[in-house]
Amino acid sequence: LWMRQALGVHPGFREAKFAAVFRRELKRVLLKYCDVNSLNQYTAMELKSPDSTWWSFGGIQLVNRAGKKVWESISIPGIKGKTVDFFNLTQEHKELRGQFNFYGDDQVDLAKFVMGPTPSQDSRPQFEAALKFTARFQNPHRVTALKIDCASCHISQPVSYWIKTVMPGVHLRDQDREEAFRNPNPLRFDLNNNTIAAKSTRILRAFGYFGEVPAINQRVIHESALSAQWLNNRQR
Repeated sequence: LWMRQALGVHPGFREAKFAAVFRRELKRVLLKYCDVNSLNQYTAMELKSPDSTWWSFGGIQLVNRAGKKVWESISIPGIKGKTVDFFNLTQEHKELRGQFNFYGDDQVDLAKFVMGPTPSQDSRPQFEAALKFTARFQNPHRVTALKIDCASCHISQPVSYWIKTVMPGVHLRDQDREEAFRNPNPLRFDLNNNTIAAKSTRILRAFGYFGEVPAINQRVIHESALSAQWLNNRQR
């Protein structure tokens, strides 16, 4: 992002001759700001099946109970549970069929949509509504981690890709355009997604690898641009 390049694998990690030093220095920086004394909450995703079908999301936080600090599961926003799972039943990268184990009252339409929508002119309003959901979930200004469950945020990338693939004429309606993320500095930041996550309905990973291939979803790209913008402003 600094040199207006699309977000991807850091050159220091990608080049074999620098990889060992990069890993060591990255670990040092992480432990400096996120060690045993400062870490109080974390979330995680677990791929529970080798065929990339069962994705489980949850987290833990450090709380004070009767004067003693203990780790407890985080209550996931929007649902009644400590974990939320998504079963991605697609077989190909251009299909869309899946199911949540839990979803909030405001996620009913999205949950029904991912169970297997049929593209047609009659279903166009349904597709436009789903595209609005994905735009909102990919926009850090519109939705924070305190207001949405993990699975809905992660599914936004494959849903957005699938809609644009099977019904390319569907766009955000005029009244929904405020949901879309705006580049904070178009001259400096390239928000294009060049990873496999932008071309697959099977990948729910937000930031990491799918097998041996880098996968980054659009939400992470947007958050990275905002983080870089914040750091740049502090350095002035």
